[in-house]
Amino acid sequence: MRVKIFILGLVLLFLGSIALSQEEKKTKFLGEDDLVFVNLKEEIFHVEGCPLLMKNKRTMTLKRAHEQGYKPCEKCILSEESGIISTFINEKYLGKAIRMKSFRERYFEEHPNLPQKIKDAIQNGDILIGMTRDQVRASRGYPHKINKTTSAAGVHEQWIMHPPGGPRYDDYKGKEYGYIYFDDGIVTSWQSW
Repeated sequence: MRVKIFILGLVLLFLGSIALSQEEKKTKFLGEDDLVFVNLKEEIFHVEGCPLLMKNKRTMTLKRAHEQGYKPCEKCILSEESGIISTFINEKYLGKAIRMKSFRERYFEEHPNLPQKIKDAIQNGDILIGMTRDQVRASRGYPHKINKTTSAAGVHEQWIMHPPGGPRYDDYKGKEYGYIYFDDGIVTSWQSW
């Protein structure tokens, strides 16, 4: 009888630990008064325990980090492993991130033979010289405005992405890719804000 009670106790303990680990995986939200950390000479903020956080760090509130233009670290703030999301990001960035993720997945299904280098760039929201318009749309979304010039040399386009501080600016990589330039539908360069 004691053995059965002991085994039952172990089973309950095991089930309790599984429930606890499931509970721990729920998303945690950072409020505007929560503390975040900024590495010197970086435009990114982190939470405690991030592997990218350096020894020389500055502490500030999340609200102040946003006011000073710091963007969230993808490894510690937005990763599924950490389950930590800022309320600021949840309202703005996360909605776009989910839309872009499904847009990218659909693009990958329609283009199964993409080179791995291009696929990685699209997955990370980056741009490479030589990408097509469709690949840039899959990576960065649609531009705010397109300026087009047609000449004897061909068709040149300047894509103006959504400006920082604008009503639709919810893209943490937006400063890197403010203007994207195409010659005959192929990326030749880009410019930051």
